[in-house]
Amino acid sequence: MIVTLTDRFLDRLTFATDKPRRYHDRVLSGLMLLVGKRTKTFYLQTTCNGKQIKYAIGRYPVIQTDEARTEALSLLKDVRNGIPPVTRRAISKSVPTLSEALELYLAAKQLKPKSVSSYRTIIRVHFKEFADMPFTALGELSFAQHWEGLLKSLGASVANTCRAVINALISYVTAIFGLTIHNHVRRLAAAGLKPKKVQSRNTIVDDKQQPAWYRAVVKTPPQYAIYLLLMALTGLRLREGLNLHWEDVNFETSSLFIRQTKNGNPYAIPIGKRLCTLLHAYKQARPDSLTQPGMKLFDAVSANHTNAIAIRRGLRASASMICAAAL
Repeated sequence: MIVTLTDRFLDRLTFATDKPRRYHDRVLSGLMLLVGKRTKTFYLQTTCNGKQIKYAIGRYPVIQTDEARTEALSLLKDVRNGIPPVTRRAISKSVPTLSEALELYLAAKQLKPKSVSSYRTIIRVHFKEFADMPFTALGELSFAQHWEGLLKSLGASVANTCRAVINALISYVTAIFGLTIHNHVRRLAAAGLKPKKVQSRNTIVDDKQQPAWYRAVVKTPPQYAIYLLLMALTGLRLREGLNLHWEDVNFETSSLFIRQTKNGNPYAIPIGKRLCTLLHAYKQARPDSLTQPGMKLFDAVSANHTNAIAIRRGLRASASMICAAAL
């Protein structure tokens, strides 16, 4: 039954004589009152990470209706971020170590495997002294000194990644555990001690280089040549091209469907007659076993390997240094 839960309404409710009765709040979806033979208990009933959850908030009148609604709203905000209430209750009992906090963060955020591996490597390699310490150790002076030392020894790209990971973990843990931890990474940044900016690479093949680029590309084996030409004609990211399957190529509409993207949003793009003809010829030249649905277009291609082969064939630019004007 859907009702507006109020203290007055609960006072008038009689206890159940048979089966427990459920009352769902009209004001806040997810807040539910279960009336038993002796108790009236507030619950949060919703889904988290695709699973149904039922979390006891407290019994009336020990907890009032407005208090139950406020607590349920707070829990729902965590649920929206993938943090189930049972996890919130469990972790509030003690402060986790840095390693434990990392695993809680990864479980809540559901990052891509590559990002998960990167985060774990950052903690294992650059913050191993603090990995098994309570997370509050990140607010101590020793951590500030450690971070200052890393800024002097690490390259700009790695240091910026470390900065992002630590900032994310501190924000997450302080919010979930209700802790107050001094963020020395931001404090030192405010004092002018922060990672250097990563300089953008020159990824454009200028007009004078393009003929040499094309001559070098067509000398490479077919898989590599078609891969590089595909990158040049579409502007796809290297990994997006490597993850293409044959069912993603629509020869009738001359289009590609990009399933695995950086931001997680798939999209389709036109590829034009020339590239469509190249891909069709490439498919016809390949064994049937390698062109079935589920098979990748470039099953044995590595972006780094492609770059090395292109350079050996006479190309002096990176495999990513491509532009449509080259063709």
